[in-house]
Amino acid sequence: MFSKSQDVYLQSECSVCCCKLLLPWKQKLIAETLNLWSELTFLSQLTHPGPKNDLEEAMAVYQQPIAVQAAMPSQVMTVTTTHAHMPGTWSTGLCDCCSDMGTCCCGLWCFPCMQCQTASLNNWCCCMPLLDACCVVSCLLRSSIRERHAIPGSCCDDCCKLLWCYVCVWCQMNRELKIRGSGPATATVVTSQVMRG
Repeated sequence: MFSKSQDVYLQSECSVCCCKLLLPWKQKLIAETLNLWSELTFLSQLTHPGPKNDLEEAMAVYQQPIAVQAAMPSQVMTVTTTHAHMPGTWSTGLCDCCSDMGTCCCGLWCFPCMQCQTASLNNWCCCMPLLDACCVVSCLLRSSIRERHAIPGSCCDDCCKLLWCYVCVWCQMNRELKIRGSGPATATVVTSQVMRG
């Protein structure tokens, strides 16, 4: 009847026509199947409300609408964590003058101004460094900074550093107070967790 090439052509045309005819029917069947599946899932939740284990219970609470969750009694547990800012070390070294060029230039060209600024950053009277006879005020200020930020050291160590590197010690104290501030060096993290009963 037909040649082989014509037969193949007719078969391909027939399959294309069948697909075009069946495509809307397939889409409708898939949509109806999905609707039926969602209805069955809803009905099974109504007939079997109790979860079988902890995982299902957690999933049931998680999947509930927001209005239902809001109606449930809850407790809020707040955890406050305090972290110290690098206790035990100075933020910069004694000879790290180039790490803060503003402090370095101020110490070089207007050292008394930098001393007054440092005392002020530590919540002291800004005129205290002007009364610094025999490094007494300098030792007291350095000791105060060490104690506030839990930096190890001793009064003897402070005096020796001040005798040999007076300007560098003041620059280090100024940088430290700029980095850490005048208060205790702590950061507080508050975490809240809602516990449902």
